[in-house]
Amino acid sequence: MKKILVFLLFFSLQISGFAIPKPDWWNSAWKYRRKVSVFSSPDRKPGNTAYVELITGGNLQPDGSDLRILDNRGVLVPYKLIFCNPNGVSFVAFKADEKFSPYYFYFGCSLNGLTQEPAEEWEPKGGLLLTNWESPGGIANSWEDMQNLFARKGKVIGAGLRKNVFDSYSPFSFYTPHLSLYEGYLIVGKSGKYKLAISSDGPSFLLIDGNIVVQWPGGHNASWQGDHFGIVELEKGLHRFEFYWQALWGMDAQKVAVCSITNWKNPSRQFNYYQPVPREQFLDCYRTEAGELEHYDRDWSADFYFTQNTFLPSEFGFMLLYNFYAPQREGHLYQWDFGDGVRQEGAEVEHVYLSPGRYRVTLTETGEDGMEQNFTITLNTVCEPKLTDYNFKSRLQRYHKIMREYPLDGFKFNELLVVWDVARQAEDPELLLHVGKKLLPFLFSELRNWERNLPIIKLCIRIAESLSGDDSRCYEIAREIYEEVVDELLQSKDNRQVRRHIVDAELHLAELYLNKIKAYDSAINEFNRLLENFNISYSETLRVNTGLGDAYLMKGDVERAKEYYKKVSVEKDYTYEQEIALEGSLAQQIEAYLATPGGLDGAKKALEEWDESIPWKKLEPYYWLLRGKYLLQTKKFEEALASLDMALKISTDNKVFIPEILHYKQQCYLSLGDTEKAGAVQQELKSSYPDSPWLTEPKK
Repeated sequence: MKKILVFLLFFSLQISGFAIPKPDWWNSAWKYRRKVSVFSSPDRKPGNTAYVELITGGNLQPDGSDLRILDNRGVLVPYKLIFCNPNGVSFVAFKADEKFSPYYFYFGCSLNGLTQEPAEEWEPKGGLLLTNWESPGGIANSWEDMQNLFARKGKVIGAGLRKNVFDSYSPFSFYTPHLSLYEGYLIVGKSGKYKLAISSDGPSFLLIDGNIVVQWPGGHNASWQGDHFGIVELEKGLHRFEFYWQALWGMDAQKVAVCSITNWKNPSRQFNYYQPVPREQFLDCYRTEAGELEHYDRDWSADFYFTQNTFLPSEFGFMLLYNFYAPQREGHLYQWDFGDGVRQEGAEVEHVYLSPGRYRVTLTETGEDGMEQNFTITLNTVCEPKLTDYNFKSRLQRYHKIMREYPLDGFKFNELLVVWDVARQAEDPELLLHVGKKLLPFLFSELRNWERNLPIIKLCIRIAESLSGDDSRCYEIAREIYEEVVDELLQSKDNRQVRRHIVDAELHLAELYLNKIKAYDSAINEFNRLLENFNISYSETLRVNTGLGDAYLMKGDVERAKEYYKKVSVEKDYTYEQEIALEGSLAQQIEAYLATPGGLDGAKKALEEWDESIPWKKLEPYYWLLRGKYLLQTKKFEEALASLDMALKISTDNKVFIPEILHYKQQCYLSLGDTEKAGAVQQELKSSYPDSPWLTEPKK
């Protein structure tokens, strides 16, 4: 009977998602643990210390008093909880030795009156540790001031290991003033005199063995000339290293470094320039690898860890790419909520945060039996300076790929601007359309208060320009933006601060109507409104008259088009020879580019130069033929047909190009799959130009 009851108890625990308590568990009052393995670098001897970034998912006491560390013998290990963040990442230093690895970190005890149990006396040695604290205010104009500031320092902001003292900003708090301390042990391989220099934004003091070697108090910017240095005589062996720094400003002014001009291998020699004290000169610590989260009486626990991959600057802030990893278990489902409105599925995922900040990341893991477990941490996203990557293009492509999947619902204005900036640089019309729709209400709201935010006007125009591509949905949004800018600002046209923006918006709107929306009457109205309301510049006048000529030509009113083109021609004042030479040169360039693989960009630029330099030559069929051939090669078949039809329409006096025009019309219809119309054009060629070299059998 006892055996049956035991079996039923075991079976009920298994089907309810729980497991039999683990026999090697140190104390059942501690519900969680992580196994941490330690190991040394192959070429470096470590000190007596290891550091671990401990993720507890909110299961550690707020003061960390329930943390216990045991080695593989079951012996309590001394440690220092340098940074306690139960809901995020805590940073722990502990006494380590490879022969006693792995170590077990126990936490999640709710007993009252817990305190850190004293173990043996232990002084951490190994690793270059950086700790940041909140600054109490004031400025260190002397070493005594700096000591007083540290005596009154606030809570720890962050802590971690550094390779050396050479950071472009603090990796834990780059927006707010703070106090920083780099501490470790220097390895001196040969006795001698060493020349050390410091550089920092704000006061800094370098101490070796408790003695000031070089100091730079007071408020100042960094200097890389090595003009703040000290010379210290060091015996062979280990020497205590401390570098105190007060960061007074934000990220743009947080550069810090400790460098040496003395050759560490031979102090009687010097380098040609100051170099950061290398990583090899600091006593190393043990490396660590944390295992999965374990629960005392559960078969498995939801868990994850993360790494920052890179960061990408934008004119609207920083984007940060993180990788997230959950233990992969067969048959389990993984749902991520990144705390910024974006969700994703999978055991291993990557995510881009659109700005530094604090995000509550939750993993929901569902087992084969349908039981769900959640694991949540608060992630403090920062730009790790050591991850600077100068291959901007490859980073942009990776960030762009991830961000294309974002829903954008609920995104803030600045976050949408970051997405827009990536879409613009990646030249992605689909993402531009998506983010453009989301931006509209923010832009219009900001425009209503443009007097307090003048840059918003230029930003609106830039966003509209980026949306003026070939997608009709995009340039409809662009039209809305331009119209809103004009409507909001037109009453203030005499304000010199906004006049230029109104003219820009009007010109872009008129050209959008002309070239994209094909609303020629609307284009004419906008161009005329510019002439009536503004004393525009010479170049703008040429641009408006060219636009009016184009609009009337596209409407079929050739005489009115000639009227405006003539105004441009008079202002250009070319001689007949100059005009003919320019036309011939551009035509040859276009034909050559179209006959060259990869030459479409060159053909496009030559056509644009034709539009600007000799727009009245659009009254001749050759321009429209060349334009039609270019559009055919870019696979814009409908637009190519429109250009070729215009070429036919204005070929009343010059019929020499008609067979060639008909030939390319036939190619357009074939490309569109309209064999009936292609056959009709072929028949027209046969009947009207039976001897033309352009009469060929159509390619199927």
